[in-house]
Amino acid sequence: MILFNRFPGKVIDHTSDINGHWLIVITEINDENFILVCVYGYNERGKNKMVISDLCKHITDSMHAYSTNKIIVGGDFNLVPDLWLDRNPPKVKYHKYDDLLAELMNSANLIDYWRVKNPGSLRFSWFHCILLLPVLSTSPLLLSPFCMAVMLLYQSCSES
Repeated sequence: MILFNRFPGKVIDHTSDINGHWLIVITEINDENFILVCVYGYNERGKNKMVISDLCKHITDSMHAYSTNKIIVGGDFNLVPDLWLDRNPPKVKYHKYDDLLAELMNSANLIDYWRVKNPGSLRFSWFHCILLLPVLSTSPLLLSPFCMAVMLLYQSCSES
């Protein structure tokens, strides 16, 4: 997450993981507080469990401290939300949601906005050397006061 000098708000506060695996930035835009979160997960599930647990606590604390439920989460979690839909080939034969991402989403009442708008699409799914994760947000209405763009973090190996 990079905020350029054209950012329409102001940064109020920030906190981060000591190992650099997540960053929380509290911003004010149009007199409303927003919690922006950027995550870079480990390649090891056990370490990701600790990161997600720590992150859930910090997001919840920030929600209370800044009286807001407007949260935008993005990054590279090194996890997929649905092991059936978001992997090719799938690891399971039915929808199975990752419990670590479910914990994060449930703790802050997050929705996978991209998946809601694209329920069957495989465009941002894991396929060999592709891992593109959608932005998680608390509400589709959250995006209306200002314009945001989600850019591809990686191109497929065949496109590079």
